[in-house]
Amino acid sequence: MAAPRSTISAWRGMTPALGTFVLTVLVVGCLYFARPVLIPVAVATLLTFMLGPAVAFLYRRGLPRTPAVLVVVACFTVLLISAFWMVGSQVVQLLADLPTYQENVAKRVTEVRQGSSGELLRNVRRFVHEVATAATVPPTTPQAAADDEAITVRVVEQAGSSVAAWLRGLQPVAEPFLTAAGVFVLLVYLLIFRDDLRSRILVLMGRGNLTLTTKALDDAGRRISRYLLAQFGLNFGFGCCIFLGLLVLGVPHAALWGFAAGLLRYIPYLGPWMAATLPVGMSLLVSEGWMQPLAVVALFAVCEFSSNLVIEPWVYGQSIGVSQAAIIISVIFWTWLWGPLGMVLAAPLTVCLVVIGKYVPALSFFDVLLGDEPVLTPDMSLYQRLLAGDVDEAAEMVRGQGEKLPPIELCDRLLLPTVVHARRDLAAGQLSGEEYEGVLNGVRLVAEQQDLAAAANAERESEGDRNEVLERPSLTVLACPAQDGADALALAIFQQVLDRAKFQVEVVSPKHLVSEVMELVEARRPAVVCIAALPTGGLAQTRHLCKRLRGRFGGQKILVGRWGTHEPIEDFEQWKSCGADYVGATLAETMSHLEQIAQFLRPAQGEGSPGAPHFASLISAKS
Repeated sequence: MAAPRSTISAWRGMTPALGTFVLTVLVVGCLYFARPVLIPVAVATLLTFMLGPAVAFLYRRGLPRTPAVLVVVACFTVLLISAFWMVGSQVVQLLADLPTYQENVAKRVTEVRQGSSGELLRNVRRFVHEVATAATVPPTTPQAAADDEAITVRVVEQAGSSVAAWLRGLQPVAEPFLTAAGVFVLLVYLLIFRDDLRSRILVLMGRGNLTLTTKALDDAGRRISRYLLAQFGLNFGFGCCIFLGLLVLGVPHAALWGFAAGLLRYIPYLGPWMAATLPVGMSLLVSEGWMQPLAVVALFAVCEFSSNLVIEPWVYGQSIGVSQAAIIISVIFWTWLWGPLGMVLAAPLTVCLVVIGKYVPALSFFDVLLGDEPVLTPDMSLYQRLLAGDVDEAAEMVRGQGEKLPPIELCDRLLLPTVVHARRDLAAGQLSGEEYEGVLNGVRLVAEQQDLAAAANAERESEGDRNEVLERPSLTVLACPAQDGADALALAIFQQVLDRAKFQVEVVSPKHLVSEVMELVEARRPAVVCIAALPTGGLAQTRHLCKRLRGRFGGQKILVGRWGTHEPIEDFEQWKSCGADYVGATLAETMSHLEQIAQFLRPAQGEGSPGAPHFASLISAKS
């Protein structure tokens, strides 16, 4: 028996989402189970971006590429070994000095006990005592004795395989050194054969887009290198400031805490405060009072806030291109996948993914998910809010845009495109008639709250003296919608932003028949008939109305407004063939054309003859 058609359609609709989910699970699984291989590759790749500019500098100065790579990697290795040697010596010294801090520790415990609840401390002491007793008292049960015998037998059995035991004990120590060696070998390879690898990537991306792909990869590589170098410089400077500050405050092992602060600062937001706990704890051990610990906390606060609010915006620009929520989520994600090293690599990896997503179309979803740039244009955001019925937030969005844009531009970029989005969704069957009317009413309400007429008049008043304009008679405009209420709403907005001292606009109801429009033109004798035909559709209605107007009023000036899109008018020649004298793509263009018409027609109207003979000799102006 064949499956119902609705079931087949539903399954086909679910297939892309299911495929995406399966692919995501596979990628995450590979990242998790292949982390022994991927972590060295990720570290080597990031180091390649960091050291690449130095290699390029030496190469441009005449040093061959391989020696340049070896020199840069050798210098970096010496610097890294020196840092670890310094840290290791500081750790050894710290462990040796711990017994000398016993008196201060006892003093701090006494102060805390005197200022705290005695019952709480007794409970803690009892808990510690019971745990210590349970851990030290030998078991007396027969099963425990049997376990002891089993343990003894196993130890005797392992005595004959001392080499295997020695190798197993050496593995935790040797593994980090082997991983580091692999990272450095891969780093040298990537730096030497960087151009060859780039060429292979270009071939994989397609020979047809060689020029664009080359520019995109080079630009992405430069941006990633600049970011990683800037981040390294900032963290190094942060660690140096902490080192010098702790040295001045007299905190022991200041170099160790400065190194930890610079390293942990790779962890966004939490890293500096994680690093602060170490010197704060040390100051509590060695200081006589509470001033030194508080001074250490103040030092970290000043350095961190100065770095975040002053230095980072200056070094990175206004933004590194990653949203704050994405940084936090990426830290959690990479820490879950790769442990502590993933926590340190989270921010650089996320920035790299965002930069690559900006230039590689197949990976653009990284830029959408992780980037900090708005993914919706202002008109789409307004439309989305009106779809959700949130008129208050929509009005706030328009108010915010109105502070930056003049009224006419606000209509062209925000209000009218929102109406066009609603009409297109209605034509596609994605919007019901009730929802469509709700969006139109929302746009109308937002436009009224914005008070476009007052804003437009205020802008015109600020541009110059209007005494000469007020002495001239106004030009009459009959505004006719081509299809429905969306066109009528566009004409109502057009009426608000027009200069009422120059133009008198009468908006015709969309329920009027063409014959009724003819009677209105006969009665009003307007200087201009303006037909609003917002996308989509409207060509047939506009052609019919223009044909009737041209046949009955041969010299009538007819304008068509194809407003609400940020793109050129589609099939411009077809719209011109409707019989209209001018087709405007924006309110600004249509208003500019009306101004040109007014320069010709206003003297004739002053003589009291606004009829058709004056329009026949007028040559249509082009914007």
